[in-house]
Amino acid sequence: MSDLTVTILMPCLNEAETLAFCVRQAVAALRDNNVAGEVVVADNGSTDGSQKIATDEGASRRQCAHSRLRGSTHRRD
Repeated sequence: MSDLTVTILMPCLNEAETLAFCVRQAVAALRDNNVAGEVVVADNGSTDGSQKIATDEGASRRQCAHSRLRGSTHRRD
């Protein structure tokens, strides 16, 4: 195992259709490359079950503060 620790951060707003695949891919990339790390889903108020999907697939979930500007494009400031 490498001395490197990586956090893969995924912004999320109602991504139930694709989130499981993305989290599985990220977890597999860490495992397959022997890199210690975590996958964190930064949820911004999803209402489609994304939160449960994230935790079911092994990601940590962080709730972002709600604002009138929602989604990944507004978190890049």
